Amino acid sequence: LSAVNNVSNALATVSANNNGTFLLDKSDNKIKMYENNVWVALSNVGDSSNAFTNTTSEIGEGITIGSETTQSKGVLVLESDNKAMILPKIANPHTTVKSPYPGMICYDTVSKALAVFDGKVWNYWK
Repeated sequence: LSAVNNVSNALATVSANNNGTFLLDKSDNKIKMYENNVWVALSNVGDSSNAFTNTTSEIGEGITIGSETTQSKGVLVLESDNKAMILPKIANPHTTVKSPYPGMICYDTVSKALAVFDGKVWNYWK
């Protein structure tokens, strides 16, 4: 996760575009998610004795998982010659996921399709 010293300057100008953002807030050492236009603490709620510390630098080309080197560019690159990414499996995400975020992707076990939430509706791809 990206780490910031203060969440007040961590977001884009249009706050609704930031829903679903995850980060580590170094001011209180908590992992937070921006949900319904407010920050929600996800870690160590009520207990700061087991706080996370992020000492890595997030400056550079991004993170690559699955390969030592890559020509691909992106903030997160998943690349492998013999493995695939496994998505979360959810039955009927259009009724099961109560507060979906734009860009959310899962595998619908009922329709046996890839489900993608575009910000308004779930789209199913077979």
